[in-house]
Amino acid sequence: MDTFFLELFKTGKIRLENGQIIIFNATNIIFPTRNFIFLQEILLKELKKEKCEEILKEIGRFQIKQALIRYAKIFEIEKIEKEKILRMFVKIAELLGFGIVELEKQKVIMKNNPIALEYKLLYGMKKEPIDYYVSGIIEEVYKALLDRNVLVKETKCISCGDPYC
Repeated sequence: MDTFFLELFKTGKIRLENGQIIIFNATNIIFPTRNFIFLQEILLKELKKEKCEEILKEIGRFQIKQALIRYAKIFEIEKIEKEKILRMFVKIAELLGFGIVELEKQKVIMKNNPIALEYKLLYGMKKEPIDYYVSGIIEEVYKALLDRNVLVKETKCISCGDPYC
């Protein structure tokens, strides 16, 4: 098991308490990937692609905004250098089950991304990338680090047959 993950358990940053999963002082539920994908498909059918993408990106951005509020208290994040914060977010993304995350210049690569993998299994090969929620997460992380708005465009996706997202 990853030493980062074990350290979080040892220090109480991840704990089970009164039937709740608490990660960095926030309650979490285990929400199966296929349920999330099904929700996305409902939104796509009811609202069309642009509105679905907008909603899921906003949920991703909200997740990071809330995390930053908690992390400011837990880690004194304002005192940490930006590169270290970025590496921390990569570890947390992996901890939360988003696959293996790698950073290249102006590029985030996600290997073994469960959303795209399960999407392809459930609905077959897609023609366009489908990771709107994850794109919102990445946008907000970089907005916080760079102190300006950032637009994330997914150009490759496992659900389209690419080796990574």
